[in-house]
Amino acid sequence: MVLSARGVDDFGMSERGLHRIEDDLSDTWLEDWAGAGVAEIEAYLAKHAAFLSFLDTEE
Repeated sequence: MVLSARGVDDFGMSERGLHRIEDDLSDTWLEDWAGAGVAEIEAYLAKHAAFLSFLDTEE
């Protein structure tokens, strides 16, 4: 295994933690997955809107 310059070998891992197979087998897995995706998109769009607002105030 090749370590990065920081010496960390798991820099590409998700911040969500370990994946449990029981979560995939639950009745609400699709709603949970879609909800997490929508939350990430909303957070991205909020950051984008804040940046555009910042650019407008600089002009």
